[in-house]
Amino acid sequence: ADLVKNNICALFIHPDFDADLMIVGDGTLLAQLTQKYEYHPRISFQGRLPRERTLSLIAVAETLIFPSICLENAPGSILEALVLGVPVIASNVGGVSELVRENQTGWLVPPGDVQVLARTIRHVLEHPKEMEMLRERLLDHKQISALEYAKKLEIFMDSLS
Repeated sequence: ADLVKNNICALFIHPDFDADLMIVGDGTLLAQLTQKYEYHPRISFQGRLPRERTLSLIAVAETLIFPSICLENAPGSILEALVLGVPVIASNVGGVSELVRENQTGWLVPPGDVQVLARTIRHVLEHPKEMEMLRERLLDHKQISALEYAKKLEIFMDSLS
């Protein structure tokens, strides 16, 4: 996980890469990554945020990057991103492939494969029309209320069973 997250940050500070990275949460690598990258203008560290604020940040993101190397069943952040119409780039671990379907709801990468992850992030950011098509598949409209979100999440979860 250390190598993957450090290399994601390194990608975003590369001079020929024009995108911003926002890291939300307070995982075990936060202090190390903050110390190394906190002064870079394209990387911001938000730490742990209230749920509403986290959802508002996910809703305006180009993509959610979920580079886990641990077995995951149905990560809440992936479900939230999909319901909010945000495509996901995720490691193909555990049950993640049941949520993230290649070129339908996002892209899967081998866990720990930094090169494939970097290529996928570049591809996604360099193909905005493809991103918009995925967004349209995920959401009928851009803004939803909390009640609508809950209903959509419930429908989405039911469709997976």
